[in-house]
Amino acid sequence: MGKKKKENHVHPPLKQPHPRNIYKRLPDFKELALKFPEFRKFAKTNLDGKVTMDFKDKEALSMLTKILLKKDFGLDVDLPSDRLVPTVPLRLNYVLWIEDLLANLPPKLKSSDIHGIDIGTGASCIYALLAARKNNWYMLATEIDEINFEYADQNVAMNSLHDFIKVKKVREDLFLCGVLEEDISYDFCMCNPPFFCSTDSLSMNGKTKDRSGHRLPPKNAHTGSSAELIASGGEVAFIKNIIKDSIKLKDRVKIYSTMVGHKSNVDKLRSELVELVGEEHMTLTSFNQGHVTRWGIAWTLNKDIKLLNCGEKSFSSKKTKPPLEYTHHDITLDSAVDRVRFLLERIKIDKRVIQKSSYEYAMELTAYEETWKNQRKRRRAEEREMKEVKRLKTEETNENHNNCKNNDIPQTEVNMYCDIQPEIHKTADINNRAPHKSTTNEPNPSDVNKNNICPSTVKDITTVVVINEEKNKVLSAIIILKVSDNKKDVVIQMSSIGGTGGWQSVHQLICYLKSNWDRQLKPNIG
Repeated sequence: MGKKKKENHVHPPLKQPHPRNIYKRLPDFKELALKFPEFRKFAKTNLDGKVTMDFKDKEALSMLTKILLKKDFGLDVDLPSDRLVPTVPLRLNYVLWIEDLLANLPPKLKSSDIHGIDIGTGASCIYALLAARKNNWYMLATEIDEINFEYADQNVAMNSLHDFIKVKKVREDLFLCGVLEEDISYDFCMCNPPFFCSTDSLSMNGKTKDRSGHRLPPKNAHTGSSAELIASGGEVAFIKNIIKDSIKLKDRVKIYSTMVGHKSNVDKLRSELVELVGEEHMTLTSFNQGHVTRWGIAWTLNKDIKLLNCGEKSFSSKKTKPPLEYTHHDITLDSAVDRVRFLLERIKIDKRVIQKSSYEYAMELTAYEETWKNQRKRRRAEEREMKEVKRLKTEETNENHNNCKNNDIPQTEVNMYCDIQPEIHKTADINNRAPHKSTTNEPNPSDVNKNNICPSTVKDITTVVVINEEKNKVLSAIIILKVSDNKKDVVIQMSSIGGTGGWQSVHQLICYLKSNWDRQLKPNIG
């Protein structure tokens, strides 16, 4: 086997935005620098000639938001330096989801003029501006902060959209009740609530506390005032106030919705809404943009509106994620298969051969425990155990030898007592019949029949299924080893087909294979 080239790390794929989102790819920063002179000082050219920008630079983020709104929507905005800078792609995902929800309304409830509410519009007034410019929706944008209110109203005037957008200054304790215009029936409300609780700490470098008490700095610059980021009781308490108002207002608003910043809060809110309106009158979705994910939750108190799974298909594509893969160089298929099987057997992964040829080998993998985790800790425990066993055997042998010598037992008897005798299998009987040979539960690939199961192991496999049928599979995956086009390398692909661990477990398992490929390992872990 030749020396293998060093491989790149396995990286998870980027999360996909709404299919109608025009920002499926990063903006062309070179194009932006050429078209907008004010952006040039933030554009940086790498050694490979690629033009990018520093996302941790607040001023650069603010400029990017301004020029994207200008270039793609013809909107001019002014943003204060000490307030939240919205990212255009993520906000656009929310607006597109609202479009999907409205498209699901029964014909008798659809209207030619769409009226919406943005709770806490911020200085940018971005949701209202996008909704009005893109869809000609009529928006009521509310705000409690004086500076945000002034900037939002100024941004509406700057774009001559006061005929479509009304910016309203409201009290801090008002959410929907006491805010709506009496003579208008609203189609939806939307909200980007403060994500953090007043007990959380927000520092200037962007560090925040999560449930575990730790949170890494965000990839983007930390922007926003405390009033925009923090609320008493956090986003759950804030959203529950909107839910309370919806109970009072009922169908004055056809669809209530909000963004959720922490995944751990989604289930809490979902449970309350299911109890309130029932599953068919609410829906969930995710707003994905690059490596950032937020969640959307919507509900209705109008019994004629069904929201179950509405709008989710746009975000949650039913297409299977592309398999994770990497390549081993200068290796034969047989050698690669042997190594993979050894590594899987070592961590007790159930496997079943589903395809075998001279150029491809595929197996279905099943695991009920995450045995691929903490491998370094396991190896160290193994080494300590082996050393202790060796030490005990040495001491026992020496002790027996000394006892034999002291008692003047003949050499033949010394050998009988000091040698380690093989244990006779319990199935051997008094007539000295040969003990039964042990068998393995692993079917021989060469014996795989058309149903991919070795006949001799059907009973064993059935037993395993019966034992484990009550357990949840952590991992269910397909691994494929294929000879590359150059006939010298082997490509290993792995994809998830189920299990509670999902794609993350597949990622961890394939990393285990890579990191242990060249290690000298014992056949099985303890």
